[in-house]
Amino acid sequence: MKLGCNPWSFHRSIKAGNIDQVGFIRKCADDLKLDGVELGFPFSYPDKDYIKKIKLLAFDEGLTIYALDASNNFGKTSEKERKREIEKVKEWLDIAYDLGAPILRIYSGWPEGDRDTL
Repeated sequence: MKLGCNPWSFHRSIKAGNIDQVGFIRKCADDLKLDGVELGFPFSYPDKDYIKKIKLLAFDEGLTIYALDASNNFGKTSEKERKREIEKVKEWLDIAYDLGAPILRIYSGWPEGDRDTL
């Protein structure tokens, strides 16, 4: 069995600015001695250079990027918003490819505002 971690486990620390993506990856490797990480929400990937940096960091730390979380919401109320979510998933699919993540996790959806209260 191999163990990994999703950044949602640290979402309050991330939201408070106490840990960033690099810190999360290092914590998973160095402190928690895990085999892999799921990346994505709540982190962003502004450009290809940053994606390469994150992929290399995970590799250097001995971690597999086993999945990417698109954090989409197909539960949006308008068709226009749902179409934007489809485009978002397409963008995340490209990021997953660039990171070497074999899985892109997507959501069917949730009512507006519900996830923000967690």
